[in-house]
Amino acid sequence: TISILTPLYNTPERYLREFLDSFVNQTAPNGQLCLADASDAEHADVKRIVEEYQTKNQRIVYKKIENKGIAANTNAAAELATGEYLALADHDDMLAPHAVYCMSKALAESGAAFAYSDEALFEKTPEHPHVGHFKPDYAPEYLMAVNYICHLAVFKKSLFDAVGGERPACDGAQDHDLFLRLIDEMQRRDPAAKPLHIPQVL
Repeated sequence: TISILTPLYNTPERYLREFLDSFVNQTAPNGQLCLADASDAEHADVKRIVEEYQTKNQRIVYKKIENKGIAANTNAAAELATGEYLALADHDDMLAPHAVYCMSKALAESGAAFAYSDEALFEKTPEHPHVGHFKPDYAPEYLMAVNYICHLAVFKKSLFDAVGGERPACDGAQDHDLFLRLIDEMQRRDPAAKPLHIPQVL
């Protein structure tokens, strides 16, 4: 199981529904969506919409939380996760229909503890992207300079737990900081280990 961690915060209805639809319509059944909702009282619709989707899909888990920043809110989502692997997604992301399948297949075949895919940016529909982010295979020097991994990143929950999750002191660059620490932990266990690049827009 891949547990996708997504903090919600005053998410516009259109983005939220598109994101939830992209999870519900996955071609593989082994995903779990973990939502930590820090929305304020004026955005109660966020909870209502998620509960609507929960009636259709039991793999969506939800918790209302106090807003403590992106890193702490992501860690709150991780507390809901039951999967062997975790993934990070923002509340305005969309998953490709085959994202969970492709990640699961690649991880199973390779035995990798950490994998990442390409991504695309769009303004209206994913069929018309205006930026394609086609990433290199693991490039440690490049990664020190910029978080090119971004999304979709999937890694073993045991690695995330070992490094203590995301650090609130790094809000704004919390994923970059996390990836560097995950790789350090992975290579401490196996010096030859490295993240696996899946050259597909997921």
